[in-house]
Amino acid sequence: MIIVKSALTNYARRHHLREVIRRQAVQINATVGLLFNLGLPANGQLSLDLLNEITTFDDILLANYTDTYLNLTLKTIVNLRFVHRHCLHTSHSFVFLDDDHGINLTQLHQVFSTYSTAEVRRSSFGFVTSNAPVIRLAGHKCFVATSDFPFPRYPDYQMGLIPKLSIASAFTRLLPNEDTYVGMMLFKLGVKTHHLSNLIAHKTNFPPNTYPLVAGLDFFTKSLSIR
Repeated sequence: MIIVKSALTNYARRHHLREVIRRQAVQINATVGLLFNLGLPANGQLSLDLLNEITTFDDILLANYTDTYLNLTLKTIVNLRFVHRHCLHTSHSFVFLDDDHGINLTQLHQVFSTYSTAEVRRSSFGFVTSNAPVIRLAGHKCFVATSDFPFPRYPDYQMGLIPKLSIASAFTRLLPNEDTYVGMMLFKLGVKTHHLSNLIAHKTNFPPNTYPLVAGLDFFTKSLSIR
């Protein structure tokens, strides 16, 4: 199951991701659940376009928080708690993705097939960032005050268990960077992390015969000729 952090007006990205996942699922003959997590606009009024999208696709997870960049951590918490409450019986693995990225389902299956179901369930997989400095520059989008996190560097985290993380989020001080926030919870819980080197954030152009596990969404739309 894949849950995507999306923004209210990113209609085109959601359209492309639906098609990227649908075509790959057909190719590998697999059933893949797909949800898009959205918050509310500042005025609380949903646009007609979004209401139509919800009615048409029935794949929008709409939660009661204002949909802004600074609330990405809240969006992550909503994902964890929704999966904890409603989805654990549907799948033993969950993918959390940003809407500007795509994923290679064939490679994902190959990665998980090298681990037992029990190992997959109790582990976190992603691109591990190690020894990252905490940003103290006021005004920076990832600024963190010493009162919120007094240490100079973060524990290892993955750019961006479910039950344990869901519960831990109630006891972990919010940080503006959702990846480091999840890393804090993994560190507190002692969860094993697996580094996926073929996860290439934001990049969309690659040499011929290069097949990333995760890359910028445009790479997948071009590869699959999606318009």
